[in-house]
Amino acid sequence: MSGQVMNTVADRLQDSLHENMGARLVDDSSLLAEAEGRTIGAAATLALQYPVQVDVVEWNPLPDGVSNASLPMFYALIVILAGFTGAMIIHNLLDARLGFIPLEIGPLALHVHVAPFGRLQTLLRKWVVTVITAPLVSVLCLWVADIIGMTGYDAWHMFWFSSLVIVSVGVCAHSILAAIGNAGLLVNLVLFVVLGIPTSGGATPTQMLPQVFVWIGSFQPMHQAYLGLRSIMFFGSSWDAGLGHAVWVLVGWCVAGLVLGVAVTLLYERMGLRRQAVVDRVPANQGVSSGLPLRNGSRVRRGEGGSVVAGGRGAVGVADPSVAGTGESGQVVERDAAHRE
Repeated sequence: MSGQVMNTVADRLQDSLHENMGARLVDDSSLLAEAEGRTIGAAATLALQYPVQVDVVEWNPLPDGVSNASLPMFYALIVILAGFTGAMIIHNLLDARLGFIPLEIGPLALHVHVAPFGRLQTLLRKWVVTVITAPLVSVLCLWVADIIGMTGYDAWHMFWFSSLVIVSVGVCAHSILAAIGNAGLLVNLVLFVVLGIPTSGGATPTQMLPQVFVWIGSFQPMHQAYLGLRSIMFFGSSWDAGLGHAVWVLVGWCVAGLVLGVAVTLLYERMGLRRQAVVDRVPANQGVSSGLPLRNGSRVRRGEGGSVVAGGRGAVGVADPSVAGTGESGQVVERDAAHRE
């Protein structure tokens, strides 16, 4: 932004000198030349038209391999999205593998039996997967950056700081999902992306932002990611150039996410709000009422074992969902006072 402002000023200054000073010098020189009976050559006229040449020189050139000063902003956006979208992917995959939602693989929809894990145990597993995958994603980002020619920074500092950003965002995103369910996807999007980009200070300097944006950006993860990456890329990983502040704020986000996740899941478990598959909540022999009419005019009657048999052409038996036995997963019914112990 500063470079664009200075280039604009230089262009306006050059045009102003040409239109005002240059034109006046040409007129005065022409009058003097006529008074002496002489003429002004083409080269002299051109020099008089542009009496001052404005040159723009970079005061502090960017490092080799960095073509744009906004690079920390885009890299920060990548690692923030890695933490945010990574949390969504891990959340859905683990819930599917544990049986809370169907596991869809192409045209297949697999329903796995619900694992005997509580809310806190499930959340802990998601956090562990996030911590394991964060360094892998950081390495992948550095590998892509090397392919496109990004250089001039300390790769080790980029690695651990990017991993910290991904872990902090991922831990908080999982805790929000554990607290409010699928609505947490929208909350995470607004919190980490919608509010993060305009308040980061990477696209527009903080001095040009409204004060409310500056206040929000002071604790926004994307602003911290931008400050840390800018320090690593442009200021030799200086702790005083924003890296130190970014690290402490991101650690604060991580701790807050851990506290929120543990507190919410323990509260839900004490209230008896266990997670389970939908089919496990349907008691046996209550799935379909007997005597329901079908489209072809036949009636429905109950068979042995709670099955439903359709009379008429092509009778079909449908087994009712059975209730899990004592001690098996799926037995606990949400909000059932008898199961809260």
